[in-house]
Amino acid sequence: MVPILDAARGSFTSGCGASLGIDPNKIHISREASHTITVSNVGNRDVIFGVTGIPQCLLPDPRTGGLSRGESRNITLWRTYSAVPSDSFTFTIDDNFNSHIPVEVTGANNLPSPEAMASDLKSRIGRPPTLQDALMFINAKGKKPSAGTYITAAAILSSAGNFADALSAVQRAEGINPQIKSEAAIQLETGILQLVSGDSPGALVRLRAAESTSDS
Repeated sequence: MVPILDAARGSFTSGCGASLGIDPNKIHISREASHTITVSNVGNRDVIFGVTGIPQCLLPDPRTGGLSRGESRNITLWRTYSAVPSDSFTFTIDDNFNSHIPVEVTGANNLPSPEAMASDLKSRIGRPPTLQDALMFINAKGKKPSAGTYITAAAILSSAGNFADALSAVQRAEGINPQIKSEAAIQLETGILQLVSGDSPGALVRLRAAESTSDS
């Protein structure tokens, strides 16, 4: 459920001329840490979109947002800490005009696990990885790191045992995209990281946030 989308939906009814285009609407997962789709407003009204029903192994960045008429926006699906539940699944791109567009995903078992990426990175550099190492590993083209980039980096660093840099990566992700604070699985894993690092009060805050988000 996407709260922003729910709030906006109450102001509109279907048939108001909004329409979303999704490219591609079928994704075959490769062994990359991220995959991108483009959502476009091809209707005649501004629209708010949201990603729903996607497994926790992938973080949509952004999960929700607004599109003016004729505007397009990329949504990148980033690998997280969570396990892949099945090789194929379907999620939807919804809007505040009650449209629900399915996106089919196949080959999800090809997603590299955080443990495998951490092992690969350590073998490449010959030492325990830092945050900068993880960012370079998953962002080889040198783009400015996004919130999702930091979340995947956090998963790698956690698997490599660098809990301090993993926590730093999550905090940077939240600074870029506050929507991350509403991701229950990420808050849960971050709370565990804080607990392992000796920050019991901080861990309690995270674990309560995860519980609250999962119940909403």
